[in-house]
Amino acid sequence: MSRLPSQLDPHLSLDPGAIAFAYTYYVDLCCSDPRSHAQAQKALAALSRQWTITDQGELRLPGSNDMIYLVSPHLCCLEGQYATNKNTGKHSPQHCKGWLYSGGGCYHRAAYEILRIAQYADQLI
Repeated sequence: MSRLPSQLDPHLSLDPGAIAFAYTYYVDLCCSDPRSHAQAQKALAALSRQWTITDQGELRLPGSNDMIYLVSPHLCCLEGQYATNKNTGKHSPQHCKGWLYSGGGCYHRAAYEILRIAQYADQLI
């Protein structure tokens, strides 16, 4: 199996069958405990919303309370929201709480990985 590209391709289209295959593949590969399996289920539900892939390869995923999450290979943050460091005054993107408190394991990142697998499923078969 070749290594999959780390970024999503905004020009590839996905059909529901590819997403279903990718979800099953992701669960088989990455979900050895109940918590990670629950994250994968939540990710699949989130992918039923109106998500998009930006030109930079980020997943733009609507959340609750009109929040939009921008998900990349290494980060999950809230679109247009910034946190200020109290010591330095420096602004940085406001990270998703699930990403911060679970070491990068939020369901938005799981959704990103499911889409990445779906885009390149032909390389996995």
